[in-house]
Amino acid sequence: MSAVHGLFLPALAHAAPLDQTTPPTAPPVAAFVISQANPPPGASVTITNRSRDANGHPLAAALTVDGQAPRSLNADQSIAVTLPTTGTHVLIGISTTDATGTRMSALRDVVYGAPLSGPLVSGDVLVAVDKGEVEVHSADGSLRGVLHTVNPTRPVDPFTFPNANTGMALDSASNLYVTDFDNQTVSKVDSSGHFVSTVGDSWANLGCPESIAFDSSGNAYVGSAPCIDFGLEPAPIRKFDSAWNLIGTFNAQHEARGTDWVDLANDQCTLLYTSEGGLVKRFNACTNTQLEDLTRTQLPNTGSARFPDTAFALRLLPNGSGVLVADSTKIVRLDGAGNLVATFMQSAEHQCTASPCRLSRWRLQRPR
Repeated sequence: MSAVHGLFLPALAHAAPLDQTTPPTAPPVAAFVISQANPPPGASVTITNRSRDANGHPLAAALTVDGQAPRSLNADQSIAVTLPTTGTHVLIGISTTDATGTRMSALRDVVYGAPLSGPLVSGDVLVAVDKGEVEVHSADGSLRGVLHTVNPTRPVDPFTFPNANTGMALDSASNLYVTDFDNQTVSKVDSSGHFVSTVGDSWANLGCPESIAFDSSGNAYVGSAPCIDFGLEPAPIRKFDSAWNLIGTFNAQHEARGTDWVDLANDQCTLLYTSEGGLVKRFNACTNTQLEDLTRTQLPNTGSARFPDTAFALRLLPNGSGVLVADSTKIVRLDGAGNLVATFMQSAEHQCTASPCRLSRWRLQRPR
C-alpha cells in the first residue's frame, strides 16, 4: 500500500538539459543546467549552456544572474558563478538566437536551500528535483530544507544530467525511498533526512526505476521504463521485501513505454500503472496475471499533435474513491471505474515536453 498521497507536477521544461542527439524535428530551445538545484546563498555553482537549434546543434548564449553583469557563453560552455549572499532565491536566465534569427530565452527561479533541520513531520510536502535533491516544504509551502539522495562524495559531471529523482515513497518507519532514474538506483534517506544507501537489486539491462509503492507488509513495488525513448529493456514491475531483497518480477503489459508509475489497491494485489500512453492499466501481483485496463478509452489529450499528452504519475485516492493521473499538461481525476470525473489544468510554467518528467509532489502521511 502506498505510503504517500498527493499530486505529481511536471518539471520546468527549460531546466532539463537536452540530448546532443536531438533529432532534426525538435524545436529550437534555450536551456541550461545548474550543478545544484537548491544551493545555499553565496554558493559557487556550475552553469552549463545547453541551448540547441532545430537541428540539434549547440548555440552560443548570454547568461544573466540577478544583480550581475550578463556573461557570454560559447556552445556547451560551463562557467562557475557565485550566487548572491542575500535573499531567499535568485533568478537565472539564458537567451540565444539561432541562424534564422529566432530568439529564445529561459528563466529559472532558483530557491535557496539548506540541509533539513529536524526530522520529517506529518504535513511536510516533499518535492523531488534534479541533481539528487528533494525539497522539504512545510504545509504552508515554506521551504524547510533539502534532502540529498545520492552519496555526497560522488562527483557530479556537469555535462550530464545525473541523479534525476522521479518517484518517492515512505516505509512504516518514515524512511524515504527515491528512484534515481538516470543512475538506475533507489536511494534510502532516513527520517532525519540523511542519505543512508542505495537499495535493491541491479537494474542493468532491465530499465530505469521510476516509481515506488509499499504494501501493508512493507514490501516495495517499483515501476520502471526503458532508459531512453524507444529503448528495448523489458521495464518490469519488481517486488522487494522489507530488506530490499528481490522477491518478484512482473512483466506487465506495456502500452507505450514501460510500467512507468505504479500504485497498489486496497486489496493488496491489484497494481495500477501507466505506460506513458493514454490508459491506466492493471496487473494482479498475487496471481501474476494481466487484468483489464481501468480506463476503457484513452485519457483526454490536450497536447499538440507533435507533443501529445502522455500519462505519467498516478495516485490512488483513499478508500478506492478514484485515481489521480498527471500528464504533460494537466491532472485528471477518475472514479473507481475509470470514468473521467474532473480535469485540473496546470500553468504553462509546469508543463513538460521531456521524458521522464522530473518533478513530483507528495504530502507526507503514514502508510495506510
